Amino acid sequence: MYSSMAAIRSQSQTAARVLVADDQPDVLEALRWLLTGEGYEPEFVSSTDAVLERLREHSFDLLLMDLNYSRDTTSGREGLELIPQVRAHDPAIPIVVMTGWGSVDTAVEAMRLGAKSFVQKPWEDETLLEIVQREIEEAQANKRRDAKHQREFEDARLIQRGLLPAVMPQRRA
Repeated sequence: MYSSMAAIRSQSQTAARVLVADDQPDVLEALRWLLTGEGYEPEFVSSTDAVLERLREHSFDLLLMDLNYSRDTTSGREGLELIPQVRAHDPAIPIVVMTGWGSVDTAVEAMRLGAKSFVQKPWEDETLLEIVQREIEEAQANKRRDAKHQREFEDARLIQRGLLPAVMPQRRA
């Protein structure tokens, strides 16, 4: 089923840019094969610092990130601390977090901090691709809606401005 998602995506839009962050080379390679094969344009980093650096350099349609890196391999603290930093840089980017050491508490905390979805490792390819596609489509719909609202607001401002006199009328005494 998910191979048909790539065909639909390639017909309807350009390749979505996905930033992938994980410190395990085998995970990055598996995600490279999966995402590239589905028509996404992934970029890969292996540290939380590199995530912020790459986000400053480029725009992405989604951040797919591990919660555990080299400093602490099981608590998810590094990833959880990264989420608000990403949100401060780009409030609209969908964040999908992944971990092999997850718990309900970790998932709730990640969502509270601004993650949109939580994936347990090892993941199922089809499920992960559905989540990635859903989050990207929802973010793109939100951007279109926000742009439409901004245009409507600007149109209303111009109409209101047109209704006001160009010169204030003078009162006769």
